[in-house]
Amino acid sequence: MNKETLQAFATRVTQANRSELVVVIYEAALASIAEGKSALEAGDVTGARHEIDRAKSMIQ
Repeated sequence: MNKETLQAFATRVTQANRSELVVVIYEAALASIAEGKSALEAGDVTGARHEIDRAKSMIQ
């Protein structure tokens, strides 16, 4: 994910109530998974692994 996208999610997290926080975190995880899929399709295994690890961290 690029810095602008991460910043947008961070802003949403700081403004969210408890139930919205769960939604924001899952949206961020799904976005990271999508980025990982795109990276893998482009042959960037390292980038894909980074994005998938990021998504796992968000959910944990």
